Amino acid sequence: MESAKEGLSFVKDSFSTLSVLMPVVTKVHGSRHRELKDVNRLVSQLEVGINGKADSKELLITLNQLRQTTNGYAIPSDACEGFKKEYRLLSKIDETIRTAVK
Repeated sequence: MESAKEGLSFVKDSFSTLSVLMPVVTKVHGSRHRELKDVNRLVSQLEVGINGKADSKELLITLNQLRQTTNGYAIPSDACEGFKKEYRLLSKIDETIRTAVK
């Protein structure tokens, strides 16, 4: 089991990866997947919450919205490798944060 500190480090590193990945995925798939705009907004909100030490209730609300928007991080059939990586990473971030705030 990873420590809370390791989990936080993973989440922060993941935001760096997502900051590169999300604009590309949105550019390629945004016209067919309008939800990506909301995903980007929610990820930004989550990152601000993590860095600003939001309480666990606020983080969980954002994660719930992200799960709903992505249909549980379900990867669309037309997803490229970058899109797949984005959703897999978001799912792992979700799992890591939920474990840490239990």
